[in-house]
Amino acid sequence: MNDIFDSKDFTIEFVLDDSRTESMSFIEDIIVYKTAKETKRSTITFDEALLINDFIQSQFKLHDASNSEIPSIIILNTAKKVTLKIPKYEAAYSNLITKLEL
Repeated sequence: MNDIFDSKDFTIEFVLDDSRTESMSFIEDIIVYKTAKETKRSTITFDEALLINDFIQSQFKLHDASNSEIPSIIILNTAKKVTLKIPKYEAAYSNLITKLEL
């Protein structure tokens, strides 16, 4: 997973249920946030990057390969893909989106 983050060109997909996937794509200091309703592009600050990093680290601890594929968090770039099978992360994710003002 660290190799993906080191590439500085990656996407985090948030698979919330069978019909709802949202994503954050990063390249250098730009974030593109996509939902079914909108796409928002903006410059990402260091503090915002830290919030996202903290969120991923906290959710990584809840990963269990025996969990269902949905919900999950998928971290990928053109060469690699990591799927974190994490139950019930939607409240923490919503809190992150609120803090990031997305």
